[in-house]
Amino acid sequence: MRRFPLYGTLGPFTWRLLATVLAGQGLVIFLGATLARGLAHATGGTSPTAQLALGTALALLALAAAGLLRRPYGVSLGWLVQVLTWLAALVLPAMLGVGIVFTGLWLLLMAQGGRAERQLAERQAALAADAEGAADAAGAARTPGDADTDGAPDVDDPDPGGPGRDGVAPGPR
Repeated sequence: MRRFPLYGTLGPFTWRLLATVLAGQGLVIFLGATLARGLAHATGGTSPTAQLALGTALALLALAAAGLLRRPYGVSLGWLVQVLTWLAALVLPAMLGVGIVFTGLWLLLMAQGGRAERQLAERQAALAADAEGAADAAGAARTPGDADTDGAPDVDDPDPGGPGRDGVAPGPR
C-alpha cells in the first residue's frame, strides 16, 4: 500500500482519523463561508449569497467524504476537499490557513494511521504465533493419564471418578 493513496480502502484506524479531520474541516469551511458572505456583503463585493452557497457546498462535501472514507472512492473525495480548500483561498485568503492546517493533518494522520495499523498487524501475528506455540507445547507435555481439555478423563485414566475440570469430584453414579 502506498503511503498516501489517492484511491482505495484504508484500515479502520486510519479512516477514523481521517474522518475526524474532514468533519472538523467541514465545520471550519462553513464558518469561513459565513465570513466570506459577511465580508462580501459589507464591502459590496460580488454575490454574497453565491459565496455562502459555494462554501456550504464545500463543507457538505467534506462531511460526505468523512462518511464515505470506508469506501474506495472516499479517499479520493478527501483529496478533492483538500484541493478545493486551497482553491477557496482565492476567494477568502484566510482559507489558506485552513488549507495548511487541515492538509497537514490529513497527510500526518494518513501516514501515522497506516504505520499504527502495520504495527498492530505485526503484534497480532506475533500473539497468534505465541498462542500456537504454547498450544503445541501444552499438547506435547500431556501424558496419557491427563484430563482432556473438555474435562473428561482419558480412556486409560486409572481413576475415572476423580475431580473434573472444576476440581470437584463428580456425584454418585
